[in-house]
Amino acid sequence: MLEEDSSLLRNAHNYSDDVASMNFAETGVYQESLLNQVTGFHVTQNFCIDIMHDLFEGVCHYDLCNIIKYYIVTAKLFSLETLNNRKMNFNYGPIEIGNISPPIKMIHLEKKHLKMSAREVMTFVHFFPLMVGNLIPENDEVWNLFLLLIQIIDILLSYTFTDSAISHLKQLISHHNSMYITLFNDTLKPKHHFMIHYPTIITNSGPPRHYWCFRYEGKHKELKMYARSTTSRKNITLTLAKKMQFKFAHSLMVLPDKKIIVNDKHKIQSNYTENINNKLNLTVLQYACYTELMLNGIVYKKDYFLTKNCDKICLFKICEIVLINKPDSNVYVMANEIKLNRFNSHFESFSVDYNEEVVNRNCISNVDEFSGPPINISKISSGQKMIQKSFINC
Repeated sequence: MLEEDSSLLRNAHNYSDDVASMNFAETGVYQESLLNQVTGFHVTQNFCIDIMHDLFEGVCHYDLCNIIKYYIVTAKLFSLETLNNRKMNFNYGPIEIGNISPPIKMIHLEKKHLKMSAREVMTFVHFFPLMVGNLIPENDEVWNLFLLLIQIIDILLSYTFTDSAISHLKQLISHHNSMYITLFNDTLKPKHHFMIHYPTIITNSGPPRHYWCFRYEGKHKELKMYARSTTSRKNITLTLAKKMQFKFAHSLMVLPDKKIIVNDKHKIQSNYTENINNKLNLTVLQYACYTELMLNGIVYKKDYFLTKNCDKICLFKICEIVLINKPDSNVYVMANEIKLNRFNSHFESFSVDYNEEVVNRNCISNVDEFSGPPINISKISSGQKMIQKSFINC
């Protein structure tokens, strides 16, 4: 099945019938979910997915292993050694440098499971076209399958969705699954099938990145730190539960505020004082300028790149970060707009002017006006500078 059939979806009525039949082999329902005892909740009416496990620990592994093995063994366009060398020497940039995965081995491809964390897979799959794209001929069918996967991921990582985007996602998933079966003579795995229901779930529950497991699993680190530091070994789970309760209570009692972290060593005398004073209607006593600043866990730094996606996609290079003094504590960015060239569909990326030609100087904007957090610009083997479409959409 390549598309969702709404007539086959579970509802509260047929779910109750399946529970009553007590035929797990035929219905897939063992007993009624305890969650149905929660007021206003029913498992057939509350939708949730996790693209961390479905995609970055599932579909991406199946697709990438088949694709890489095809190019190495069947098409012989490059060797595993070449891929690992390019992967190791690739310029990931300062933002993704912490998500580099270990070398790929043939046994990983045979087992269809790369030895990477979900976050490392996310980084690898986005940079893969820039690593080996110049070795792949145009309109290669297997490469087109990979580009479909990239397009699906790009849409799923969006912060907002339109009806047209959801409709387009449905078509991409159907086409992707069909090509996977045809090209690799392989069956679809359960996580491929889960994607078929994504458009319906997104329509009901919103962007998947707001309820994926990355942030929940990120909490593991915090709990492990507590577990290592506590001297109690009698009932460590109770100790951890109490710590989390205290922290949660504190977050409810303290009014939410922008979390801004600055370091005096990054504070500078602005080179754009007149521009800032005029455009923001401020005096020099009302703000401070920095080369680096952290806002809500996101680092903004001089020479990092930001994008805006209005009538067209615009690329900006940070010159200074402006922090307006309390009570507002707003953060602005002084940046130069950089020339962005055409979109290259073979790499699913935009080409950036090699010399980073400035088309608009001294642009000042609130950080909330940009499309997302700072992004990477990568240089491929030909020397060309590229920026992934996925980073612009985020």
